[in-house]
Amino acid sequence: MKRSYPALALGLALALLLGLSGPVSSATAARLAQTTATATPCATEYVVKSGDWIRQIARQFNVDWRAMVSVNKLTTPDWIYPGQKLCIPAQTLTSPTPTRTPAAATPTRTATATGPTPTATRTSTAAPSATPRPTLAVTVPTFRIVGVVRDQSVTIETRDFPAGLKFDVRLGAMGTRGLGGTLVTTQDSGQGGTFTATYSLPAALKGADQVAIRLENSASGYYAFNWFYNNNAP
Repeated sequence: MKRSYPALALGLALALLLGLSGPVSSATAARLAQTTATATPCATEYVVKSGDWIRQIARQFNVDWRAMVSVNKLTTPDWIYPGQKLCIPAQTLTSPTPTRTPAAATPTRTATATGPTPTATRTSTAAPSATPRPTLAVTVPTFRIVGVVRDQSVTIETRDFPAGLKFDVRLGAMGTRGLGGTLVTTQDSGQGGTFTATYSLPAALKGADQVAIRLENSASGYYAFNWFYNNNAP
């Protein structure tokens, strides 16, 4: 049976620092020690700004967005708000390096006959090495809010958008992710990647405190959404 005296000592020390009066039970000390031992380490702390979203913050710090969701106990990953403090876990994304193992060469085989028959030598050629197949990168289109004119327009900047597709741009009430929102225009992604675009707010959303925005190409299945405060920014 594994002894836990170090953990018990740590729990008792924490209890004394917190000013607990009276005797401390072994169970209480063990729970305190376990809580300390299992705390998730944070590499840094990040304060959410307007227009941020989990995947963009995770990519900025080179961590897995799912690890951020778990560490910060986010029941709905897409719902974060300006001023919210997020723990950035001490975890970085690493890409596996493909290994290449050359095929073993077939050894040379020499047969020697006795008598007047000449020696015959048979040499086998090594099999060519297999070429690893390239891994196709899968990108997820995202965009951020870079400017707002209250009750008039919103400006976005995209990232990793596929090229040559037309996206429906919809603005709707906060909490809808833009689904079923007002179609304000159709955006051609052109060469894809990163571009900026400005869209007018529909009359139905003027005066709203927060607005959801969505870009979607239903034929390909690509979509991205975000939200913004209907205030002048930056």
